[in-house]
This record gives sequence, structure tokens and C-alpha cells, in this order.
Amino acid sequence: MRRMKPILDSLFWGLSGKKMENPDLRKAMDMKPEQKGVRIFRVDPTAPESMVLKSSDIVLSFDGVDIANDGTVPFRHGKCIGFSYLVSQKYAVKVLRNSKILNFNIKLTSLRRLCS
Repeated sequence: MRRMKPILDSLFWGLSGKKMENPDLRKAMDMKPEQKGVRIFRVDPTAPESMVLKSSDIVLSFDGVDIANDGTVPFRHGKCIGFSYLVSQKYAVKVLRNSKILNFNIKLTSLRRLCS
């Protein structure tokens, strides 16, 4: 039996996203041919990113490192890793929202619990 790949990937902390490998999806999201990144599908309302990032934002770069349409970033010796490995305590993120490029600096904190 063949296992299906998940449609949504956990990006980091409270974000879920979708790869942007489909050219029609990139066109529908108003991405230019030279732009690459991953689409935010869901933002957990208790995540620190929820104050600035929104569903349907396209994360283009993370801490100055461009993100590929498959969600990877360059690593050593020609290898690639998922961009979530770049997450630290504070980071700069560049997103595409409504055809405009926006830059945010986000400081990570613990996720707030709604119930104890």
C-alpha cells in the first residue's frame, strides 16, 4: 500500500503550510516567476507569529535565507534541509501578502495554553 504525503506540513511552532511547487498555484497567489517560498495555510492563534503572519502569506525568506518552493534551504555541500531548522529565538521573515512584500521581525515565546 502506498503512503500518501501529507498536504500540509508543520512549518514551525504554530504554523502549517503548503509547498508552492505547482506553477498554477504560484500564479494564483500572484507570485512572480523568480519568487519562491511556502504558503502559510494555518496560524495557531496562540503562536507568537499570529500577531503578524496570516493565512495565505507566502514565506519568501527566513533570516535572510531564501526558501525554495518545496520548503527547503541550502545547507552545506550542496544539500538542502527544511527551513524550520533555521528557527532561533528571534528571526526576520519576508512574506508576500496581497502582491506586496512585507518584512517582520518576530521573537519566539512559548505557546500560550488555552486550558491548564
